[in-house]
Amino acid sequence: MFEDVLFSSGLKAHEKSIAILKMDGVLGLGLASLNRNDLRIRPKAARITETEIEASLAERREARARKDFAKSDAIRGDLIAKGVEVMDGDPLGWDWKLEI
Repeated sequence: MFEDVLFSSGLKAHEKSIAILKMDGVLGLGLASLNRNDLRIRPKAARITETEIEASLAERREARARKDFAKSDAIRGDLIAKGVEVMDGDPLGWDWKLEI
């Protein structure tokens, strides 16, 4: 039923949102309260924790603020080596995801 609403070409985006939220209210899934962190998938083989990722990103932001781009690039490279894709320029703020 959700798919029917989501992929309906006859409904506008706000109409789809209203319909999904009403279904969510009836089913009690809590979709309206989900955020981006809730939707992250953690692979079993991940070699780094979310806390370590956030700490590395904070260090990287500080390096960039100091214009220490070599350090910033090194941190990004380390995260990539550990399977973390850093998505700079995200309009909602810096984000990351673990490669699956």
